[in-house]
Amino acid sequence: MHTYSKVKETKNKLMKKKLCLIAAMTENHIIGSNGKLPWNKLRDDMKHFKTMTEGHIVILGRKNYESLDDGYRPLPKRDNIVLTHNPLWRPSDENEEDQITICHSIYDAMKVAEQMPGDKIWIIGGADIYLAFLERFLFDEIHLTIVHTKISGDVHFPPIWNTLNCYKLECSNSFIADDRNEYPITINKYIAR
Repeated sequence: MHTYSKVKETKNKLMKKKLCLIAAMTENHIIGSNGKLPWNKLRDDMKHFKTMTEGHIVILGRKNYESLDDGYRPLPKRDNIVLTHNPLWRPSDENEEDQITICHSIYDAMKVAEQMPGDKIWIIGGADIYLAFLERFLFDEIHLTIVHTKISGDVHFPPIWNTLNCYKLECSNSFIADDRNEYPITINKYIAR
């Protein structure tokens, strides 16, 4: 594994766009359960996700793509790059195939993303995609929503706490549990030092 200073140096030479990560996780690091989000309603987090990613490029894994609800697959108003190891994979709805780009490695995805319009590339999950990018790249921004509850699930956000020292907390916004949010949440924005 590369040191972060070496990774950032390499990233800065190769990339013209900002590389950003966005995720929401519970206090016990759960991000998924049975192929879906482990909560029913976090409208303020979804509003933040939409505001940040619309008009930009999103990179997501095949399982994450397939878990999106009908009407949100592909994610509208974004260039969708789907990562999969399976060279034969195609979306179940053939109308979607012309609306997404399928890549088979993170480096191919990054090359394709660099050619697309927009100034930010958003890594939006799932767990394997987050881990693959966290091991190889230093992000310009990390937007991490903490859902203030502990619930069970089968997909965990990768441990990044030892790498957060490469970032500084730029802002943090908290929202209470109410008719908009099933649980209290805190949306944190970290930027590279």
